[in-house]
Order: sequence, then C-alpha cells, then structure tokens
Amino acid sequence: MHRTCILPRLAYNSIKKSVSSYLPYIFATSFAVAVFFIFSAIAKNEMIERLPHASYLSGLMQVGKVLLGIVLVPFLFYTNSFLMKRRKREMGLYSILGLEKHHIGFIISTETVMVYLASVILGIVTALVFSKLIFLMLLNITNLPVEAQFTAKSSCYIQTIIFFGSVFLLNLVINLIQVSRANPADLFQSAQQGEKQPKRLWPSTLLGAAALAGGYYLALNFKLSSTFILVVFGSILLVILGTYFLFASGIITSLRLLKKNHRYYYNKKNFVTISGMLYRMRKNAASLSNICIFSTMVIITLVCTVSLFKGLDSIADYRYPHDVDIRFVDGQFTQHEALREVILSESAAQNVAVSDLIGFEYMSMGLKLHENAFVPVESKNDYSKIYTMRVLRLEDYNRIENTDETLENGEVLFFCTGADYGGRKLAIANKTYNIKKELQSLRFETKEPRSLQSIYYLIVPNKEEQAQLFRAMNRTEDQWIYTVRFDTAGDEASQERFAGNISDRVTQMPGFNRFDSRIEGEKQDAVILGGLLFLGVFFGVIFMVCMVMIMYYKQLSEGFEDKTNFDVMQQVGMSQSEVKSTIRRQILTVFFLPLLMALLHTAIALSPMETMLSTLNLFNHKLIVLSTLGVSFVFAVVYIISYHMTAKAYYRIVRR
Repeated sequence: MHRTCILPRLAYNSIKKSVSSYLPYIFATSFAVAVFFIFSAIAKNEMIERLPHASYLSGLMQVGKVLLGIVLVPFLFYTNSFLMKRRKREMGLYSILGLEKHHIGFIISTETVMVYLASVILGIVTALVFSKLIFLMLLNITNLPVEAQFTAKSSCYIQTIIFFGSVFLLNLVINLIQVSRANPADLFQSAQQGEKQPKRLWPSTLLGAAALAGGYYLALNFKLSSTFILVVFGSILLVILGTYFLFASGIITSLRLLKKNHRYYYNKKNFVTISGMLYRMRKNAASLSNICIFSTMVIITLVCTVSLFKGLDSIADYRYPHDVDIRFVDGQFTQHEALREVILSESAAQNVAVSDLIGFEYMSMGLKLHENAFVPVESKNDYSKIYTMRVLRLEDYNRIENTDETLENGEVLFFCTGADYGGRKLAIANKTYNIKKELQSLRFETKEPRSLQSIYYLIVPNKEEQAQLFRAMNRTEDQWIYTVRFDTAGDEASQERFAGNISDRVTQMPGFNRFDSRIEGEKQDAVILGGLLFLGVFFGVIFMVCMVMIMYYKQLSEGFEDKTNFDVMQQVGMSQSEVKSTIRRQILTVFFLPLLMALLHTAIALSPMETMLSTLNLFNHKLIVLSTLGVSFVFAVVYIISYHMTAKAYYRIVRR
C-alpha cells in the first residue's frame, strides 16, 4: 500500500486505539467550541441590541467571549501537552521502525486536522441544538421579552472556526517542534519521564511563599481606587505564581524534611508513602496548581453568582428607598399643587395606592473634604474624593420626620448615607458649624456604612441660612432641587402604567430634571445583573469542566506511570491490599491538597469579593458569607465525586 494511504490510516488508528485519551479531549474542545459559538451568537444578535435596556447585555456577552478565549487557550494547550506526552512513545516506535520525521509530522498533522474537524462540527451542532434553550434561559433571567428570535450570523461560524483553528495550529506547531528536536530514543522513553525536579528547592519555596503572602496582602488590603484593576490582577498573578511554586517546591521541601527524620521515615507505611509522594509531587506540580486555580475560580464565580441572585431584593431596597422619585431644578418649579393633583388623579385612574408622599427643597453641591473642611472641587478626575452635599431646611426635616428639633444660630444637624462623619464641627464656605446631632436615619434615604458613594445631608435652621450658603459658594454647578417621593401599591402592570403616565406628564412641567421609578429601575437592573448571573453560571460550568478534565488526565497519566511501580511493589513482598492502601493514601493526599489550598484562597478572597459586590449595591455580609460556605461545601462534594469518577480510570490502568 502506498505511504500516502498508510500514513492517514496510521493517524486514524492511533486515535482509535487511544480513544480513552482522545475522546475526553474531543469532548472538551467540542464543549469549548459550543460555548464560544453561543456567546458569539448572543453578542451579535440584532434583536438583543434593539430590545429596551438590552444594550448592556450585548456588551456583557462581548466581554464574556473575550474572557472565555483567555480561559480556554491555556486549557487547550495543557490538554494537548498531555496527549502529546502519551503519543511520544508511539512516535519513537515509528521512528525506530523507519519512518522519517516528516512522515511523523504528517501523521501528527493529520491527527490534528481530524480532531479539529470533529471538535468544530460536534461543537457547532451541539450549540445549534441547545442554543435556543440557553437563549431563552438568558432572556428569562434578564426579564427581557421572550419573543426575541435566536439567530446566528455567518460571522459567528467564521470567528469560531478561525479562533479554534488558530489554537489547534499553535498546538500543532509546538508538537512538530518537540518531535523534530528529539531523537527516537528520547521519544520512546519520554512517556516514562516526568518533569525534572527543581534544582533550587529552598529559593523556589521562599519565592512561592513570598508571592503567596504578597497576593494575600493585596487581597486583604484591597480598596476601590483608580488603580484597583492593577491591584486585582497583581493579586491574582501573585497567588497563581505562589501556588505553582509551593506545589512545585514547597511540598517537596516539606517531604524532604520528613525524610531526614529517620525515626519517622523508616517506618513501613511512612517510607512508601513519602517516597511515592516525592515521586508524584515533582511530576505533577503543574496539574495540581491548575486544579487548585480552577477550583478557586469555580468557587469564587459561583459565590458571586449565588450572592447576586439571592440579593436582588436587597439591592433594589438600597437603590430605591421610595418607589418613585421626581426632581425639578433651578427653583423654577412652582406647580406643587398641580403635581400633587397629577399623582393622585393617575393613582385613582390606574387603581394604584400612593403612600408616604413627601416633597422638599434642597441645595445640592459637589465638594471635597480637605482638613475637616468641605471645599470646592478643583479636579473632577478623582471621583472617589468628591462628595455630594445636600442642604435642607429644618422645617422640612421636622415635617418629614415628624419631629420637633430646634437649632441655634451656627448649629446644624448632619446625616451621611455612608459611614458616620464623626466630627463635632463642620467647615464649609468659610463658615464653621457646630453639629448638634449626627442623624442615623432619614425617611427618604438608605444608610449603608459600607457604601463607597456617600451623600451628606446638612440641615440648617432656615431658608436664609440655606440661601446664604448658596451665595457664598457662588458656583454655577450648585443647584436648587425640588423633589417629590412616594411609595405605590397595586398589581405590577397597574404600577407600571401609573409610572409611565406620571413620567409622561411631569416631563412637560417647567424645570423637570429626573424621574426614577423602582419598577423601571428593577427592569434595567435585571438586564445588567441577569447578564452577570448568566455569565457567572456559564463560567462556573466551564471552570468545572476544565477542572474535571485536568483531574481526569492527571489520573490517566499517573495510572500509566504507576503501573510498573504497582507490579514492583508486589514483587518485593507487599500484599496487593497494602499496595492499594498505600497508593490510595498517596492519591488522596495529593488530590485534596489543591482543594484545601483553593478553600484557603477563597477565604482570603472573601473581603475583596464583598468590596466588588458593594459596587453593585450588594452590602449583605451575612448573605455573602453563607453563600461562600454553601458553595464551598457543595463544591467539595462535587470535587470528591469527580475524584472518585476519574480515579476509576486510574485503577483500570494499574490493574491491567
């Protein structure tokens, strides 16, 4: 038979004979293709872009697609490296039998093309089968109309084919370079060779510990600022480096210290266990650190997703202390009674109950705090240092709060929506006020000490004091605001019509500035938060698949390598049950180290997670802690189940 027929057949037969290695690889790449294709199709769906409030969703899907590519590329490189390691012995055999390297390169290229075509076709077909269901799930989570049709543009097919074609091509180039540089003997023995033991264990261990400590320090002291993105990425990078170095060197260093303790080491169980773990650890640092990192990503992603899902109501309660908020500016608004009539007439027409109706005027200023004095803002680039100060009259405060407070000249009441101000004096516009009382609540605002954007309320004795402050500041950006706020009750459709009609009518009034309703705000939030939930669920599943695949390949790799050891141990007198017990103890120890490390990473990440979720107005500490405990427990159960399932592949190999 001509070699042009033999070589493709060799490639096909090698895939067929190594089905236990190739099938999970094709499954993983097909899954990656399907997810990437679905993200592309949703991001480019024209109907999504036309739906109200859905522009955020399209942007989120674009971001998700880029992140997906960043996650999938190193994962596909890792799985390819495992496959290539298993194939090198076969390549070495071909070389010894007389095939030249360009023949071997042709076989590898043919295999890559076969696997690529199978993965892309299977992935796109799977995406087309399940995409409509996933699309409807996304629309349901985001409360968008379900009439939107799922379509996939031709550009989605082209992008998917090109992206995965590029990844497979890179893997192929790496494989060809490895084969071209090795001689037949090296190829033949490479499957039995592990990674080389680190030469400088102590420096590597100390470097890992320092990197991990640095990452933890950045995480524990994380604060939102203009450089928070750099801090987040720096922390993640240090933790990843620290994890890798500690798995590569730190554990070996600890085992060597145990080995030097002769009384402990020369014990029947400890001798075999420590020797086995030293052999296993120096070979599998990359696998274990990858399992640890993916485990941490799964837990953190799901904690954020579950916390957001369970905290939607508390987010809405914080953002909308009243169901409707209407504002007018510049002191032009004089139609107070007409506005009240509009609200009451619409409430009667739509059968919606209106309660807690309040109206008041305040002066709004943007200031910064400098040495216990509020001064005008010189630069608006640093938003974190700009505070909104609202100046109210005492008579409005007493009417709204139903109190009878009094203020002397130079005295004020003070309220902060964030953390307490804490001072007894307050300087503003070249005048110092005595703070008679710092209030802990206002009916029309929500106080949250952990909020990053605080609003200050200064309650002055009368309108003359309020106007004097306005004149003293003398800035065009300061505004007089008249606001009306109230709650509504009734069925959702009636409340929605009521809010829409009120909005249409008040926009025609002089000085109209802003209309906010909880129903409309919750719809917009549902699109943004629902999109984040969708991304969280999807990425959680993707990270989980990556973790299980790495675990599976690790078990296969160790099974092939331990088969000889398994036989030798029995030949030197150990019973089969003793050997199995020793191997089980080693595997359990090795496999649960990444889980323990992942749980430690998650515990350290809890504080920055809370800070990041607070930017979405989720301040429920108890909910986030309970979500972390619940997700960690469920993940540990799934991890153990995954371990037992993949361990079966290991025992099948060593028992042959």
